[in-house]
Amino acid sequence: MKKLTLIISAATICSLTSCKKNYSCQCTGNPGTNSSNTAVFTIKDKKSKAEATCKAFVPTWNECHIL
Repeated sequence: MKKLTLIISAATICSLTSCKKNYSCQCTGNPGTNSSNTAVFTIKDKKSKAEATCKAFVPTWNECHIL
């Protein structure tokens, strides 16, 4: 079972700003936009599921390293 909380505009380009041991990662909107939308993903599931979920919204997932 995964829990996903998402508050983000479809037009916002995001970058990964944090990624934690429990597979939660934070995506912050591009500073160039008028809004600072933030999406917080909390995925308590297998790592592959966390990656798949984050990749859907965060192009720079590979910059995130699970500790």
